[in-house]
Amino acid sequence: MATDKPDNRKSKHWQGSRLLMFADTWLQRLRVRKQSASEHSHWWDFVFRWRREKMSYCQDFMAGVYRFSPMQRFAFAGETITIW
Repeated sequence: MATDKPDNRKSKHWQGSRLLMFADTWLQRLRVRKQSASEHSHWWDFVFRWRREKMSYCQDFMAGVYRFSPMQRFAFAGETITIW
């Protein structure tokens, strides 16, 4: 059945404190999985900046302006490897 009302479920789901709680839970779970990551991994820089930057990340995400980009690229003859 079609309706003229906009579907606002997505925008309601990602409101301030709920997004921050979700992001903190996600980070805690990921830290358990990444605890054996190399000391040279970009992962650790992200973890250490998280507390300072999480509000900015979440605000940009909710505003639709956050852009994901590769952390690193390696170019070889005929091939490029991208690390997200």
